[in-house]
Amino acid sequence: MQKVIDPRRQAWLPYIRQIADLYGLKDWLFDVDNDSPTDKNANASVFIPLGRRYCWIRLAQEFLDETPEEQRLCIVHELTHCHINMLYGMSKDFMGEDKRGILTTLMELGVDSISVAIAKFFPLPINQKRDAHPDLGETSNFPLKPAIIPCKSKLRKK
Repeated sequence: MQKVIDPRRQAWLPYIRQIADLYGLKDWLFDVDNDSPTDKNANASVFIPLGRRYCWIRLAQEFLDETPEEQRLCIVHELTHCHINMLYGMSKDFMGEDKRGILTTLMELGVDSISVAIAKFFPLPINQKRDAHPDLGETSNFPLKPAIIPCKSKLRKK
């Protein structure tokens, strides 16, 4: 069975590339997965193989319906993980299972704090109406030009 490609998710790849280049990740490869994050509370998630400069990004349906500011924050948040993934991956190997949850929480707090502080310096995604797509209904908003995407964080106040 062939996997369905979601054009709304795939349309974000140029924006992600633009933000990644501005964020010092020009030598990284990025791909947008067609699935939603496994964590149902996340608007986006990343998978980065340890020791590689490759990142898969998953965007939730809720992300696609967010404001451009929130989308930018979410993308910056996920790209921040690229900068600290090696440190996080290596550190958790030296900790017992009981302390890994603490490390993960602290890492997410740090990533979110950095992302909130710097997201405003990146361009917003550009959303425009486009012609109807048979799988998306009459009209759909999606980025036609590269921009920055944010991640909804449950850790900060709106």
